[in-house]
Amino acid sequence: MTQTQLMASETNRLKLSNKTLTSSQATIIPFGLKTVDQLAPEEEGFFVKVGKDKIDRFSDDNLQTYKNERPNIKGDPYVYGSRRLLDRAEEGTVLLYCTDVDSDNEYSTQLSRFRINQIKPEIKDDMGENGFSLTEKHPIKVIKLPTGKYIVIDGRTRFTILRDDFGMKNIIADVFECPMKDGKVDMGRLVIFAIRMNQLTKPHGEATYADIGKAITFLIENKDIIKFTNDTEGNQKMRDQVEAALEDMYCNIKNLSDQKHDQIVHNAMYELTGDQQVVSFPNGSGAKEWLETAGCPQTTECKYLPFAMVTPNAALSAFITAQSMIDKDPDIKEIKLVGYVGVIKSDNPEKAWQDNFKLKEKVIEMEKELSKARFGGVIRRSPKIKLWGIIPQVYSLDNKYPMGKICHWPKDSAEG
Repeated sequence: MTQTQLMASETNRLKLSNKTLTSSQATIIPFGLKTVDQLAPEEEGFFVKVGKDKIDRFSDDNLQTYKNERPNIKGDPYVYGSRRLLDRAEEGTVLLYCTDVDSDNEYSTQLSRFRINQIKPEIKDDMGENGFSLTEKHPIKVIKLPTGKYIVIDGRTRFTILRDDFGMKNIIADVFECPMKDGKVDMGRLVIFAIRMNQLTKPHGEATYADIGKAITFLIENKDIIKFTNDTEGNQKMRDQVEAALEDMYCNIKNLSDQKHDQIVHNAMYELTGDQQVVSFPNGSGAKEWLETAGCPQTTECKYLPFAMVTPNAALSAFITAQSMIDKDPDIKEIKLVGYVGVIKSDNPEKAWQDNFKLKEKVIEMEKELSKARFGGVIRRSPKIKLWGIIPQVYSLDNKYPMGKICHWPKDSAEG
């Protein structure tokens, strides 16, 4: 190609790149179009193209393929093994007509999520594009009620997508025995099982903090978690029940943070006793408002800065924040640092809060060591920034540390 031809070619390319795309050109993308069917031929047999090619039900062959390819259930102690909550029915895994599943009753309402599964659209899109997998580890799970109808205890999102979005007439389901208590369906056990399954099958069914809280509330209302006297011994018994329920739900450190765990326990104790036991400031929420109601107004010259008491490093970070405020606003004459605990530990709230009295001592020792190591042992001086006190958060300590007033740390020499 000649130099003239190269220049003409480049000119045409630039014209095309600057040209407004028409509707037909708008589909041109640098990585190529995403095809609907992306499965290899050898994979096709393990997926049922629900909602396509007039498929509206699973076949006996589909069921047999699922049984043949299903991972070994003995590797699931929390569902089928020694730590199971429900026994698997003798019929095992079956084809079940959707009309035999009652999804609009009191049981379904109690077993439903606090809010709709947030990734339902993703599950639907994947199912619509690739089909329904016959190799998934956990099929839809149901129990058979005394009425003869079935209810879904795990996999409600998949069930509703199959039935309502793709028009499927039946499902592949694992049948479990219906737990009974005092001649009635043991809903407490079913609620715990539902949350456990949502935890075990992450991310597709991860139970939210709200779901778990709703489940604990139901267990209290259903008297699966019972009330005791509102004293030290009774409170411990009630806490133990809530902790046991959370453990049965598989709510461990992997899927429920310590802070959220403790807040759920505190909320449950409030429901059981009718008394607020602690004040919480999750992620700092409400701390500034508390200071205002406690008679600590923010003025032009004096500011109150709340900080989460975790380690001495948290206090040092608060010092840095306070100094930045002073640098930006020369009218500030004093900043008082006030500590709080985000959520008090639920196992021993009194000790968890009182342990923070020693925080100031630890900060002072850290400052002294830092001064020796970095600044030649200079005298600690912070006349404008003071470690002022901590917010009382435990009602049982109200006689000693009134809930509406800051509990002051002893003043030290560096604070002027």
